[in-house]
Amino acid sequence: MGIKHKAMDTIYKGDILPLLSYGVPIWIEAMNYEHNRKKFIRVQRLITLAWQRRTELHQVRRSVC
Repeated sequence: MGIKHKAMDTIYKGDILPLLSYGVPIWIEAMNYEHNRKKFIRVQRLITLAWQRRTELHQVRRSVC
């Protein structure tokens, strides 16, 4: 069945966002380097793809039922 939208939102806001936000004043300097920007963008992309996939599956289920 997968994770419900509310659960994904809770996980993102409670676990992922704080991890990405932690220490911003320190790690923001690392964004001056292409290698680090690529890693950060990759994490954001993976989260977005997972979110999109979940939304698409939810829409398909709603149209079938």
